[in-house]
Amino acid sequence: MNFTSGSLPVATRDVSQAKADLDQFGYAILADLVTGSGLEALRQRLVEQADAECAAGVALLHDADDKPLSQEVARTIDRHLVPRQILMMLYNKGKVFREIAHNPSLLMCVRHMFGGREFNLSGLAAQITNHGRPAQKLHTDQDQLPLDPSKAYVANILVMVSDFTEANGATRVIPGSHLWPRPPWSRSPNTAPDYPFRTMGIPAPPMDTIAVEGQPGSALILDGRVWHGAGAHTAPGVTRYAVASSYVLPFIRQYENFPANILPEIFEALSSDERHLLGYAGYKGSLGYVEPKASRIGESASAG
Repeated sequence: MNFTSGSLPVATRDVSQAKADLDQFGYAILADLVTGSGLEALRQRLVEQADAECAAGVALLHDADDKPLSQEVARTIDRHLVPRQILMMLYNKGKVFREIAHNPSLLMCVRHMFGGREFNLSGLAAQITNHGRPAQKLHTDQDQLPLDPSKAYVANILVMVSDFTEANGATRVIPGSHLWPRPPWSRSPNTAPDYPFRTMGIPAPPMDTIAVEGQPGSALILDGRVWHGAGAHTAPGVTRYAVASSYVLPFIRQYENFPANILPEIFEALSSDERHLLGYAGYKGSLGYVEPKASRIGESASAG
């Protein structure tokens, strides 16, 4: 499975081309998903939220070993000196974030990866990285699911709010690795891309990764089976911002518990399709059954 740089996916506005790239390579890049004033508003809201969570002492900051820092540190340290900051539950934190989760072009690509099946939003978060974050261990996003490896059950999207470069830790992927055998059902330190091949006693294909570079406003779309990981951030003074939306088939528990977290005023404004994407609906009529809020049926109000 040898690819030349000229044959790999490039940023495209064509959803059909993105789907073809996903089929062949396990990833695609959609160009100009967010542009102009919309991109500036997205970046401004992201920076404001990151600063506010630090000031409130609730920021999720991680050191170079990816260990969380204490709230006391979060209140006092310059977040630009911390290798990694995560913002969770962005669905509650701005319309600009919700628009990403429901973007029609992205959802068309996700639906394609899932073979037209129903799916739910699993999480909507931000990844903010600074100089000093080491390269992430290569992994797949559905390696804990002992399921048919010929199908995607997880899809992840990174909307680039800053430039993605090799120097600032752009995501690295092994093109075409979504077609490989399923990795072991663990994320032990010994798990590596060649593990399925070693266990079967067959030669492994090349394990070379490529950095997926891109411009602000582009979206990197990842099949849940493709081997990937964040690159090492080696560019001093450069902060890389990204918004990550993830999707799963409905029988998989969502990463963020939307029914328990969505603010009432946001929920009331959602359309039925938006609520369905968040999981406010039963799957195939039974799994995760939701009964409409109504008066009691068949029992008195005093029945307890």
